[in-house]
Amino acid sequence: MVRPLELQGLQGRMLVHPSRRAGGGGRTIVFVYGIHGSLERFYGVIHFLARFGTVVVPDLPGFGGMEPFYKIGRKPTLDAYGDYLAEFVAQQLPDGKLTLVGLSYGFVVLTRMLVRHPQLTKRVDLVVSAMGLADGRDVNLKWWLRLAVKALFWLGLVPPLAWLVQYFATRQWMLRLMYMGNNPKMKALKPEERPELIAFEAYLWQCNDMRTYSQCMLELFALRQEGAKVPLPVQHIATTEDHWLNIVEAQRHIGAIYDPLVVHDSKLKHHGGTAYADEAEAREIIPPGVVKLLEAAG
Repeated sequence: MVRPLELQGLQGRMLVHPSRRAGGGGRTIVFVYGIHGSLERFYGVIHFLARFGTVVVPDLPGFGGMEPFYKIGRKPTLDAYGDYLAEFVAQQLPDGKLTLVGLSYGFVVLTRMLVRHPQLTKRVDLVVSAMGLADGRDVNLKWWLRLAVKALFWLGLVPPLAWLVQYFATRQWMLRLMYMGNNPKMKALKPEERPELIAFEAYLWQCNDMRTYSQCMLELFALRQEGAKVPLPVQHIATTEDHWLNIVEAQRHIGAIYDPLVVHDSKLKHHGGTAYADEAEAREIIPPGVVKLLEAAG
């Protein structure tokens, strides 16, 4: 299912999961994962979505092992990602209706694509936001922690320091220290499952470019989208225990761009999980109301 992807002079991968619907067919679903992601991290979600049609998942430059925009002398801005995704759709999916599913930052990228390339809205039959956001004020951090994190990301923009931070982030002993205590990523895991998660987190830090991660997070904190409009409804999946988002603010800002906004409650205990290796884990993300919409013919 994994194929090489070359776009805008950058090498990466894409995953095309055939439809699992009885008799084939169904929707063509474009799934965009968030920051600190990979095709492997969300394979369970992709496999679950394939119940409703063919699922196409591109790597984003700098994430999942794809070469970063910096290689071609460009900054990884949200506009650059929106244009990149539009070009991917034109290259790989030039015809037919599309269902768009964005998880966290992936939804921000989908939104920017639709704002900058409004002609694509005519091809979209369903938009799903999975723990998505639309404004930097949606990030739920105390002011002092926001400042500390931003300072760390500014350091992550400097190549020597970025390489150093990325090196230590791939050390499992360092990750064990980071995830000590009541870390949200560890809540749902049994003690014997934690070493495997730590190892996978180390892999994610290996395949995601630190400079790209830092630049995207700094832009996200400063993001304001007043006046941006997408003439489509959105199905927004939220969890009341999201440790990363202010869910009230996120829904207000998404609703200012899309009309109408329909909110579906998820059973998740955190923001998007860490790794969804199989369909049983992925099933937590998609509530029954969204499943019914996906089951309708695309």
